[in-house]
Amino acid sequence: MSNYPNFPQDELDCPCGCDGRMDPDFMLEIAVPMRLELGFAFVIPKGGAYRCASYDGKYGAHQGHALDIVCNSRQRHRITTWLMYRNFRIDRGEIQGRKVTRFGNNRGAIHIDDLQHEDGKDVDVIWDYYK
Repeated sequence: MSNYPNFPQDELDCPCGCDGRMDPDFMLEIAVPMRLELGFAFVIPKGGAYRCASYDGKYGAHQGHALDIVCNSRQRHRITTWLMYRNFRIDRGEIQGRKVTRFGNNRGAIHIDDLQHEDGKDVDVIWDYYK
């Protein structure tokens, strides 16, 4: 049983079988509101949430601070619009909460995370996986 509304635990678990120890602030300030406010189900693929360092082979966003979301182009547009508008409102001080600092775009999915400079990552970046 997950501690986060509308996120079943098996969706958050690491593919190696360890439990999905998602960061509570990331989940409660970004992921849960996004899923509730967008009003449609989106798919988190196996390994698209938590990946332990043993499984992933490195420290990264997927140690509790990231989600990969499988989506079609219409859903991608709605998710992107929601994220940009929400981050803009946070920047202006209109709402409280965490910002999505990094956004990756793939043909079948998007990646979001909230890593900071202190984590050794650039912030306020958008990238794609296309070659």
